[in-house]
Amino acid sequence: MPDAVKPEICLTGKLLYPVHIGLPAYIQETDGYRRTSTVCAILADTQEATVIETRNSVYSIQKV
Repeated sequence: MPDAVKPEICLTGKLLYPVHIGLPAYIQETDGYRRTSTVCAILADTQEATVIETRNSVYSIQKV
């Protein structure tokens, strides 16, 4: 049976620290902070956005 599709969370914010596989990501948003579950993969990282896959979700973070 294939893995379940993870929900994609699109947000605008700033990564507080460099992202490392095996650790959570910390994201600053306009209304507070978010700590993700453990990062499994970094899918994209450009000047405009970072896309990471965690144990529970896929995050698309538009950088400010």
